[in-house]
Amino acid sequence: MKKGFTIAAVALLVFSALALVACGSSKGEAPTADSPYVGVWHPVKAEFQGKEVGIDEALNGATYIIELKADGTAILTEEKESTGTWTVTDKGVHIEAGDTKTDFPADENGNITLDFLGFVITFEKQ
Repeated sequence: MKKGFTIAAVALLVFSALALVACGSSKGEAPTADSPYVGVWHPVKAEFQGKEVGIDEALNGATYIIELKADGTAILTEEKESTGTWTVTDKGVHIEAGDTKTDFPADENGNITLDFLGFVITFEKQ
């Protein structure tokens, strides 16, 4: 029970941070139609303090989807949909949608990740 509460609390902090934190890199360059980041991204893996946890458990049943369009439009869906923009950075992508202004670095497999307070969520293009 305590583990589930801890993971849920961290997930809440992570997604709250998206609304509050800007991750200090440049905004990057405009995307192109052939960008590997264009597409719909779903969370597929979660880690907390270096240990893998179930994605459903980590997100406490919430849905979180990122859609990146070739024209630079970003659509984030959590409890509600926010529309904004995205750019390509030297490490991945930078998204500004609603109150979210943050970087999602790419991992060695080309997936994008969100890293906050030891909690890492990996998003895979579907």
